[in-house]
Amino acid sequence: ERERQCSDNVAQRKGSKEIRRTHSKVSSEERREQELEKALTSAVEKGNITGALTALLQGANIESRNKDGLAPLHIAVQKNNFVISCFLIHNHHPISSRTKDGLERTPLHLAVVAGLPVMSGWLFKKGAKLTLKDSEDKMAVDLGVENQHANCVTLLRLAQLVEEEESEAQEAFLIAFESFRKEDEMRGKQKMKLSS
Repeated sequence: ERERQCSDNVAQRKGSKEIRRTHSKVSSEERREQELEKALTSAVEKGNITGALTALLQGANIESRNKDGLAPLHIAVQKNNFVISCFLIHNHHPISSRTKDGLERTPLHLAVVAGLPVMSGWLFKKGAKLTLKDSEDKMAVDLGVENQHANCVTLLRLAQLVEEEESEAQEAFLIAFESFRKEDEMRGKQKMKLSS
């Protein structure tokens, strides 16, 4: 009887060591995932495409969220960074992913709220859905009207016509998009002159 109890105790100790070892493995894996996700988020925030690529190659989840519930594409869009946004979309970041901050906004919603007509138009051209609503039951165009971003509203209204296959809408959308892009480009050049 005593031998059996002794062997049971040894088996229990071995089992608890295995559980601890498994638990520490999970914890180190979780830590690694968190570090990779932080590296990806940091790279996107800084506009560092090399850092973003490195994090993804090392296994970062392209749909990870920061503490504010934003995925990498949400961050890139808010920063008006086309290079990083394009990189993320080409690496299969869902174009209509929603924020996890209670508002459930898509990158298109965020671009419109920020008053970024070129980014809004570009997201539409990349496949963003115009009719998706946030948790407040608002489409991106509704937010454009609410925030008085006329250029965003113009582009999105033209985009809606393109989706409805209005014959002249495609050309009108492209003309407006190019006009707003040139306007943004000129603003960027003026900012550079002012800062030098």
